[in-house]
Amino acid sequence: MYVRRLTSIVYFPFILNIVLCEEGKVQVDNISNGHYPPKNVRITLPDGPSVYQCVADAMPAPTFKWSREGLDLPSGVTPEGERGERLRFPDLTSDFNGQYSCEVTNPYGTRSQFIYRHIGKLQVDNISDGHYPPKNVRITLPDGPNVYQCVADAMPAPTFKWSREGLDLPSGVTPEGERGERLRFPDLSSDFNGQYSCEVTNPYGTRSQFIHRHVGKLQVDNISDGHYPPKNVRITLPDGPSVYHCVADAMPAPTFKWSREGLDLPSGVTPEGERGERLRFPDLTSDFNGQYSCEVTNPYGTRSQFIHRYVVDPAAPSKDEL
Repeated sequence: MYVRRLTSIVYFPFILNIVLCEEGKVQVDNISNGHYPPKNVRITLPDGPSVYQCVADAMPAPTFKWSREGLDLPSGVTPEGERGERLRFPDLTSDFNGQYSCEVTNPYGTRSQFIYRHIGKLQVDNISDGHYPPKNVRITLPDGPNVYQCVADAMPAPTFKWSREGLDLPSGVTPEGERGERLRFPDLSSDFNGQYSCEVTNPYGTRSQFIHRHVGKLQVDNISDGHYPPKNVRITLPDGPSVYHCVADAMPAPTFKWSREGLDLPSGVTPEGERGERLRFPDLTSDFNGQYSCEVTNPYGTRSQFIHRYVVDPAAPSKDEL
């Protein structure tokens, strides 16, 4: 059976990853009854990937400001709506890929949210009956963390290409399988940490998926009954954004070490608690923005967790706005 060839090229989105930012700056000195800063900020796609809509709870109603990776929007991408709450893309091409931020502001504070846009190219010029590009791409761990397996639906069968953070694979990490669909790690060490991408291709298109690998140092030589390394590490904000609290399950009790982007903490940011499990910020300003890491250690191992701090310094409200 023959099917008439199509003559168009269709572009189709295949990954949309939402990344949360933890907090913004809130001005609470003069909040009057019923007025409050933006909260519950989220980005939705009400009409598919052609339009992003930024939504927030706030009183009075906020304004919205969009940017791409901290810079002006690319040409053709336009805010819409009475207060700029929507963002329209002219077409579904990779020209507009990147991280988009929606900053929501009223006289009492500012909050932000992010979404990562990645549009892949889908070539359907000559798709014959029963043939289609890769779809439903996912990465599984069939034998635990030593082997990653990339799986996709495609006809004809696709090939697979792995990379780490857009670069060649580190020495010792080797693709396997007839079409390169598996990725084997030589050992469970932190040397191979990072973001791994699987690119799946056949004559009709390409799709990608990624997985983030994080292996901590685990010392298991002499674990006695009832003792175990740190696990279930998480960072909470029990008293709001002024204090971070690092929590973990471990036996014996662990110690905690904080850092900002791999370096010493900025002046004024101080660990607290018997074992350094809390981190206190002196004020809510952008001076302390960045990625904070909590490293949790006992004699049997080390685990880490991080949180990204993003605080915006808004202009103080005028008397008329109070």
